[in-house]
Amino acid sequence: MNTQQRVGLPHATLAKLVGLVMVFLFIRSAIPTEPTLSASVSQWAYRGISYVAYWRDLHSSPQSDQSLALLAATGANSVSIIVTCYQETITSTEILCLTDSQTPTDDDLRHVIARAHQLGLAVMLKPHIDLNNDPTHWRGEIGFGTDETAWAQWFASYRDFIVHYAQLAQETGVELFAIGTELGGTAHRESDWRNIITAVRSVYSGLLTYAANFDGEQFVVNFWDALDFIGIDAYYPLTQKTDPTVAELKAGWASPKSELAALSQAWGLPIIFTEVGYRSVDGTNMAPWDWVSDGPVDLQEQADCYQALFEVFQSEPWMEGVFWWAWGTDPDHGGPTDTYYSPHNKPAEAILQYFFASAAHNTPALFRIERATGNVYTDGAFFPGGADVAEYVMVSEPVEPGDVVEIDPQNPKSYRKARGPYSPLVAGVISTAPGVVLGGKHLTLTLSASGEGRGEVEPGERSAALLALLGRVPVKATTENGPIRPGDLLTSASKPGYAMRCASPKLCEGALLGKALEPLAQGSGLIVMFITR
Repeated sequence: MNTQQRVGLPHATLAKLVGLVMVFLFIRSAIPTEPTLSASVSQWAYRGISYVAYWRDLHSSPQSDQSLALLAATGANSVSIIVTCYQETITSTEILCLTDSQTPTDDDLRHVIARAHQLGLAVMLKPHIDLNNDPTHWRGEIGFGTDETAWAQWFASYRDFIVHYAQLAQETGVELFAIGTELGGTAHRESDWRNIITAVRSVYSGLLTYAANFDGEQFVVNFWDALDFIGIDAYYPLTQKTDPTVAELKAGWASPKSELAALSQAWGLPIIFTEVGYRSVDGTNMAPWDWVSDGPVDLQEQADCYQALFEVFQSEPWMEGVFWWAWGTDPDHGGPTDTYYSPHNKPAEAILQYFFASAAHNTPALFRIERATGNVYTDGAFFPGGADVAEYVMVSEPVEPGDVVEIDPQNPKSYRKARGPYSPLVAGVISTAPGVVLGGKHLTLTLSASGEGRGEVEPGERSAALLALLGRVPVKATTENGPIRPGDLLTSASKPGYAMRCASPKLCEGALLGKALEPLAQGSGLIVMFITR
């Protein structure tokens, strides 16, 4: 499919719908039939996405804050935070959390969990074990045969590891906690696992699950009754074709669906897909677990796999939700040339938005696009995913979401990063994930597959960016003028592209950005601001 579209929509009276039109004009040709939606999707407790970082400090970064806001803008109501610790090989009995390098620190986790809650997302904390020096095996093969001493040592180490994160989950108000993930070689040790569950429940009062691999581990686990949900990492193969239709993909779910329904009935528990995902690579449906094989980009197949899963499971009373694998901490990850799992900036993201956002309001997002004119008609209220109204403007230098910008006096009708405190030229903030986009009538843009109209700017050239006009928007901020408290007025700072608190309303006259909705105690970071200009 085309990765670029020329956009120039008429009729300013319909401008509030332009953001929705941009998304669907891009994906319209990629969806062979309209997705169908039943009200039962709105009953899923978890319409979620997995959020991953395999290095310390990433979860605490301003970039991560931006990316998490974009995740929330899909209409997701929950997020699975992954934290990975390590053992050397499948026969090692010591588990180490490498917080000096690969493992997110506890403060990283506190930050990202708090940020998720601020965005209205429920959180599942999902600790993983990976092998640090055993490339021919994976975590599902950890085991010790008849060596009871080794089993006792490993479960003692595992207990210390998992109880630590259960305590952190309790401290941070995490709603759901996974006591283990894909540890199939240990799953038959029922007594040991029940002891683990008892230890976790002694420090954590929330809901519990275990994430069993789809390959049969779910039937080996014999301690589901001690948990609140059956968790499945559902990477089932669906067809033997590289170009299946949505109908063929749905048919491929028939046998797994029947088995899962029986499993739920046998234990009297609902099921969550604690992971499920598809790469945007040709043939992804044939081996969804395969994260290493090369192949050509296939955005359509990934989107079709998303659509098929939603349509197969949306009406099942035993299905409690999904966590799609996976979303990264870089707000610019994904895109039309990417072959990894993320749906970000791909047609699959629009499928997510369709089902997630529609479910959030318990009604299908029914609409019609009149191709000849670009007009959009809707049968009900419009519920955008973002929290601000934005318009496309020209910029004379590279900018990114959260940047404070001002009028560029050297380039008529253009904007640049604000360059000084209390700038009388200050104009606003670059939007992160707008709910409504204006400006289609007066500005013709070349859009990337992500729908973004911005990019690198060469000297003498101009590009476009989305300037927030109304509502709530993340903004880069600094405490150079003192700590920021909710309700403080904000203006431009001396650091280019950043905001600071106003010392007094008088000083802010002509340079006001808005009111802080979140605190910033020291340094710099990303906070949410309410635009009040």
